[in-house]
Amino acid sequence: MKRTNNNAVLKMVRQYLAGGLSQLEMELDFPYEVGQRYRKMVAEDREFAELIYDRLVEEGFDGGRDLSEEKFRQRIKELYDDVIDIAKGGFS
Repeated sequence: MKRTNNNAVLKMVRQYLAGGLSQLEMELDFPYEVGQRYRKMVAEDREFAELIYDRLVEEGFDGGRDLSEEKFRQRIKELYDDVIDIAKGGFS
């Protein structure tokens, strides 16, 4: 199953974690990018798209706006790793 749009938004997270994007860029661009791609993400894999939205957008970016940059990056890393681990285990 192709996950082109799901993988594109995860690539943004990896770029941020590697230092290629700033916290401000991610806070502004990531939720927007997910919003623009969400229909296609759901068409590719509904459960994976919902997982990305719930964990990374709502818990990560929306819920982490008041954190220091270091704590924010750590939070996003933990949530990203969680998304990948859940996806590897498959959905029920």
